[in-house]
Amino acid sequence: MNIKNSVKKAKEYPNRLFIFRLIIFCSITAVVIFILTIIRNNNPYSSYIYPPCFFTELTGIKCLGCGSARAIYNLLNGKVLQALRHNFITVIFFLFLAYTFFNNALSFLFMKDCKKIQLHHRYLWLVVFVIIFFFIARNIPYRVLFF
Repeated sequence: MNIKNSVKKAKEYPNRLFIFRLIIFCSITAVVIFILTIIRNNNPYSSYIYPPCFFTELTGIKCLGCGSARAIYNLLNGKVLQALRHNFITVIFFLFLAYTFFNNALSFLFMKDCKKIQLHHRYLWLVVFVIIFFFIARNIPYRVLFF
């Protein structure tokens, strides 16, 4: 079966295509909800399912991801300030990822273009600068900063 025949059949049976997309969307959503439920119910402070940070064990320096499991755990349990204290870049990225997931899911499901976030390349350099600043600031030995 070639592509032209597939497109022709999809146009003839739009409900089948929608049902197929709905099944894919529900499957992916179920997997994401399952993973988030595991993270929400297993406290990183007392659970042994989270691996230790190898970068921190080798160098003694906190990496960009250190505290991300605790941050997501606290965010899912409604403790936003505590999540921001553990790793605020993870919280911002997690919220951006959730927005992108639902935006793409809606456009995939209904085959319509939703409003997408478009960043100018200057903003991308700003993001790189913020990430580098975060990496340096969280490794300053003083407790002035809550990173």
